[in-house]
Amino acid sequence: MAKDLHRQAKAIGLRININKSKLVTNQNTDRRPPFIVAGQQVKQVSEFVYLGQTIGDSTKRQKEIGRRVTAGWRSFFKYKMIYTSKRTPIFLKRRLFNSCVLPTMLYGAETWSLTKREENWLAVAQRRMERIMTGTSLRQWKTNDWLRKLTQVNDVMRSYWQRKWRWAQRIAKMDEDRWARRVTEWQPRIGKRGRGRPKKRWRDEIVKVAGIRWMAIAKKESCWRQLKEKFLNPKAAVI
Repeated sequence: MAKDLHRQAKAIGLRININKSKLVTNQNTDRRPPFIVAGQQVKQVSEFVYLGQTIGDSTKRQKEIGRRVTAGWRSFFKYKMIYTSKRTPIFLKRRLFNSCVLPTMLYGAETWSLTKREENWLAVAQRRMERIMTGTSLRQWKTNDWLRKLTQVNDVMRSYWQRKWRWAQRIAKMDEDRWARRVTEWQPRIGKRGRGRPKKRWRDEIVKVAGIRWMAIAKKESCWRQLKEKFLNPKAAVI
């Protein structure tokens, strides 16, 4: 397949950049022959950044969440003078935060399956930004609810749930041969699973609210809309 891709690309004047091409596998390939394309060996790595997201052989999201939080802070400090200025109206700060910082922090978030620790990581980063926006320090003993009423910015976790809910409906409406849907329905484990707590899956939160037939429900716009608010408030959801 790689040779065919190289041949077809060369026929129309395109060239594969081997230095930017990486090989990632979910199996041990140390004993296999090297992967050669256009006479050059493609480097095998455990993870790399592709289209702004970290892709690797690990299911853990800590590195990707860390990258998103760092990118959010970078976007925030890009307009630090506006956020920290007392002359800037709070509604302008809120609009800038919702349109620049939150999308940066949640880039690709619809495909995430976060743990409580990772959710708290994002929420803490947002609260720190809000305190900088309002010039409020921890020594002033202002609650998070008071801070949110003052800034009125979109909550990062609620925005995350919204993205995931919209993406779930989009997957349900896809053709069965689309990769996104095939991966969502894929059952990788065959036979008896190992000991320990089951790994968290992307669709677990969707199933808790909409049931195992969530794809059929997602195709019905009215039913899906009724379940949306229940999903956006997971603590109140009935399992």
